[in-house]
Amino acid sequence: IAISLIERSMSRIPADYNQEGRIHARTIELKEPSAKTLRERRTRERDAAKWLRYYFPGIYRLPFGDVHFRIIEEAEYSVAQGARCAVAGPRGTGKSYVIGGLALKALLEGRVRFPVVMPWDAKQLKKMLGFWKKALCFNELLARDYPEICTPFVASRGSYHKVSTFVDPDGNPLGAQLIVSEGMIVLPHSLGVIGGATINGNPLGLNYTTDAGEGLRPDLVFIDDPQDRDTAMSRLQINSTIQQIDFDVA
Repeated sequence: IAISLIERSMSRIPADYNQEGRIHARTIELKEPSAKTLRERRTRERDAAKWLRYYFPGIYRLPFGDVHFRIIEEAEYSVAQGARCAVAGPRGTGKSYVIGGLALKALLEGRVRFPVVMPWDAKQLKKMLGFWKKALCFNELLARDYPEICTPFVASRGSYHKVSTFVDPDGNPLGAQLIVSEGMIVLPHSLGVIGGATINGNPLGLNYTTDAGEGLRPDLVFIDDPQDRDTAMSRLQINSTIQQIDFDVA
């Protein structure tokens, strides 16, 4: 009898009541940072090395060395001037996460719309996409200082499906997406995209069409270790990699 009464009670709940509840659960208001927070984050953005160490103390645990400062200097120059630069450094010094962090910084600042990191193989690309996803979804410092970007990712708790269902108070889709399978993460309101492809695969074809119909193509590319050990031992493969960078990437 108790089960029957519960079923009868639930059957009388209006359908629009459930629908309104679902819409309310998906509604998110993207708030701009306070004036104080905005001033503080702009101050940090002036020093890329300090920015990286402040927001990712668990990633950059050791002090930066000369090679890191050289990478940061050349990367920041490329972002500002659109120039091409190359930096050589020893293996095992954390170069990949430095350029991954710098690509995210340039995007959050609004200096570029579609930064891309291109490592040699899919394994490294997966690590980079995971780094960006965790930063946007779980980094409390970023969420506090960049709420207009991080809020839907934080609310999704890393769910690929959930982040794409959020709407603003007027019912318009926010547009944030975790399309990691396609090598992209899309910011809300088409503020930008961050993504990657591999030099060892096919770096061509990265693009994203916004809800407004705007086509975005990469406007900043960081190439990370463009060859493995076997490729570096072959003059023919080295030349092939150079041609791929000059024609496909550039």
